[in-house]
Amino acid sequence: MSHSTELDYGFLRRLEKGQVLPSVRYLIRICNYFDVSLSELFDFDGTLQT
Repeated sequence: MSHSTELDYGFLRRLEKGQVLPSVRYLIRICNYFDVSLSELFDFDGTLQT
């Protein structure tokens, strides 16, 4: 994923752990990787799943 998105592996690791907040530019790269839109990424009902 790091190679495909051109995002640093360490950044992606910290992002996954919730230690950093991505810019919209980075979110778009991640959405493109997973083939989802930004609106799909943020479309949730407000409940947290654990």
